[in-house]
Amino acid sequence: MNGAAPLRAALDAALRADPRVHLLGEALELRPATRGLRAQHPGRVHLLPMSDRLLVGVAIGMATAGARPIVELADGHALWGALAALGQEAAPRGPELRAPVILRVPWGEEPLPLAALCAIPGLAVAAASCEEELPLLLEAALAHPGPTVLLERAALPSRGPLSALGLGAARLLREGDQLSLIAFGDSVEVAILAAEALGAEGVSAAVLDLRSLRPLDAAALQQTVLRTGRPLLVGAPRELLLDAALLGFVRLESPPATGPAALAPLLAAARESLSF
Repeated sequence: MNGAAPLRAALDAALRADPRVHLLGEALELRPATRGLRAQHPGRVHLLPMSDRLLVGVAIGMATAGARPIVELADGHALWGALAALGQEAAPRGPELRAPVILRVPWGEEPLPLAALCAIPGLAVAAASCEEELPLLLEAALAHPGPTVLLERAALPSRGPLSALGLGAARLLREGDQLSLIAFGDSVEVAILAAEALGAEGVSAAVLDLRSLRPLDAAALQQTVLRTGRPLLVGAPRELLLDAALLGFVRLESPPATGPAALAPLLAAARESLSF
């Protein structure tokens, strides 16, 4: 499944609706989501054969001058080069000099510096878990006053129409009261399948799609942890374990855990205490 069509429609709509929006990249005509947009929006779609760090620097300069640039990086590896520009130029300028640049990052199997990204002040970090979420996150990023990194998988499932949510708003996809599967990006689909399998065993597991790591929906995270007492992170940085522990401390039945390996002992403890 591919979210290129809805994402391309959202990019086209943004370019038509707001003259401040510009699209920058090195290979825009080679990507399904951006192919042909240069011909439809001359002067607003820019093919720039330059390094990722320099591309981000150009976008930051445009943003501080009043534009709303959307940059497409080559892949997840490019984020390492963009980190310095984001940390030194985009985030610490204060409210009056914010750089509302959007980085669209194709996300493959390469490891990403999620913890480093989340540590940059004012930077939003988000990822879609289904193709319908891709255009909604883009719209939310365009409304965000600061820089945003959008992580995009090439193949995502389809779940049908979704309500629009801003950055920092998680989406509860499944109710549950014995275990909370807190997921990010395409790991949400893994969490849903796990919750369905657990349901067949009589285990009630909630699935929370974080959507964005920063800003984090602390209220939704706290609500699900307080309800189940057993949080398990799926595809989210380990640093969120502390958030989950602090937000749900009074209700924790077991320590927050992360990764598939943590699922078996967590379930064993839950079965023993709840007799299911």
